[in-house]
Amino acid sequence: MAAKTVTGVTTIKTQRDHGLSTAVLKLYHVCQPGLAWLVLTILGLILRYGPVIDGWRWLSALLVLALGSGISAFDFHMRLHRATPVGRLIGPVTALVATLVTVLFILLGISAPLVLLYLLGGLATWAMWAVWLVSGDSRDLAKTFGDNAPAAGVPGASLRMLRERKPRRRREAKAPAAVTLLPGQAAPAPAAASAPGLPLAPRVVRAKMRLPADPAMTADEVGARLGHIENVTRSKPNSWSITSSTDDGGEAEVAITDPDVLTRAPIDWPGPSAPGADMSVPFRLGYWQDSTPFLVNMLPVHHRRYMGRTGTAKTMGAAWNQIGEGVTRESYAAFVMDAGKGSQFFGALRPALHRFETTEEGCLHLFGGLHRARLARCEYLAKDHFTEWVPECRLSYMDIWLEEAAVALRFLNPSRTKRDPGVMYVADWEEDVTNGRTAGESWNVVFQKAVKDQAASTVARSSMGAVCLGVDSKDDAKFGLTDEQLLRGAKPWVWKSKFPGMALWDADTIPEDRITIPMRFFNWPGKTGQIASYMSEWTADDRPLDDITAEALAWTPPVSPSSAYPLPAQGGQPGTDNVVRPVFGRFSARKRQEESYFAVVDALKDWAARGIKSFRASDLEEIARKVDRSRTWVYSLMPRLQLDGHVLPCQEKPHKRWALTIAPEAQSDPEETL
Repeated sequence: MAAKTVTGVTTIKTQRDHGLSTAVLKLYHVCQPGLAWLVLTILGLILRYGPVIDGWRWLSALLVLALGSGISAFDFHMRLHRATPVGRLIGPVTALVATLVTVLFILLGISAPLVLLYLLGGLATWAMWAVWLVSGDSRDLAKTFGDNAPAAGVPGASLRMLRERKPRRRREAKAPAAVTLLPGQAAPAPAAASAPGLPLAPRVVRAKMRLPADPAMTADEVGARLGHIENVTRSKPNSWSITSSTDDGGEAEVAITDPDVLTRAPIDWPGPSAPGADMSVPFRLGYWQDSTPFLVNMLPVHHRRYMGRTGTAKTMGAAWNQIGEGVTRESYAAFVMDAGKGSQFFGALRPALHRFETTEEGCLHLFGGLHRARLARCEYLAKDHFTEWVPECRLSYMDIWLEEAAVALRFLNPSRTKRDPGVMYVADWEEDVTNGRTAGESWNVVFQKAVKDQAASTVARSSMGAVCLGVDSKDDAKFGLTDEQLLRGAKPWVWKSKFPGMALWDADTIPEDRITIPMRFFNWPGKTGQIASYMSEWTADDRPLDDITAEALAWTPPVSPSSAYPLPAQGGQPGTDNVVRPVFGRFSARKRQEESYFAVVDALKDWAARGIKSFRASDLEEIARKVDRSRTWVYSLMPRLQLDGHVLPCQEKPHKRWALTIAPEAQSDPEETL
């Protein structure tokens, strides 16, 4: 590191003085173990032959043993941040061995073996310490960072290492120690023959960074230098992330993870995380780079824009995983528009989707229906005094996917000055995105490149969270990332399409310290076969739309002379060829829910009369099928049955069971509760 004067100019004198001071410091470090050895020798002689201590030899030995053990434990605690076992153990082991030798000397006195052990062991330890101290500075991350901070463009910054997260051994299976795998992650070639396992989670290094004070720099400004910091510390690219500290404006929080955890191999889809739960339970979509599960809260309702070049798994990673989790949840409804690739990717999901449109006519009809549904749902929520969508509001949660958004948005009228009846304008869609959040409409808008349309670009960046997968260039990343991610040095362009499913998130429900840590979506192997089989088990018929939304979507608007809504090709309703609608509108959704509920209550009353004491929730699936309900509905019904005093949980393992508390003679009249 160059030595500079206060003016920042390197001179021969300052360089020589700096080299001299560095050499003196190294010499002190090398001599330090020898000085400690000498002090230990004098202390041992005093404790052995001192006239005051002579009668208290055993007590002296115990005190020395306690003191040495305490020093060893403290030294080990202070070295937990070291990267290697040698770095963590050399100090504590040396102190403990010296303590034991001193105790033996106090108790046994001078003997030839002990003196030989003391002299040879002391010299050998001194030599090891000297080698370690001379070459070991580069192994200390805090020391390396401090020495090279000026070269990285953050002069005056320093690191204070925190105790690292202890690896947790997963219980499912074991894997070869040389490779760290995540649940469902296949072993890379050529080790494919070895059994997949779940070993220790990779090490995560955490530290506090003291930010530069002169000139003063913020955490975001230091984050922009992360590439240079990874260079001078010889870290892997994309391994560092930095966020502002919530306690001290002069500090930042640093997390250093291993990118190989995600880039080594895809992580297979493990199945839904919480079937039967409502939308308040987080979705599990993949894994973070620190090998913890990626859980994202879908509430409060928010929008997301997805940006990534072709081949980055925007659909097979992001969309398939989110819809795969959603179809197992109560009140979830999925809507997809893909006019760019048609049924190629979403055709396999068709049974689980409430609407799927691939044509211009169908997309325009769905755009208009969603626009009407937003207004109708807002009015409905206002009557029950809801200011935003919550699971208790009895409306469906609308998860809307606008695939190949640049294609679909071209169908809308771009005019900002004309307003014709029955015409769907870009401005109308912007209103739906801006105001649809409180109505329970969550938009997922997918782009491959930065859009040229200024209006669409503005609404996408201002009203949506960011999910950026691999991109071609920094210019594309400017559209896919948020300003905070860009300032903190996020670099998704290094992935391109080499690692499908890798992404950076910055949404309303993502913690601030995670917005620059990469994650990877689960992989669905077997092309579309696996997801087609899965979606056939979770059909849209099991999650019928509420009547407010269904009626708004089913209404056919008049066709305007402006041809904004083209006439149906064969006289049918636009979009019906791709619509997967459950049966709705026969009677109110609330009445149907109550009738289904009391059918279960009547069954429980019958069980109680037959002397049945307890049951599992799965025992109700037969009754659920009779009332045209899904197994998801059965599990979501149990809290209400408990609240009404009909059942109580009585056993958790191996399978949860419920005790019947309903009276056999209890009567239930659906009409009285409506």
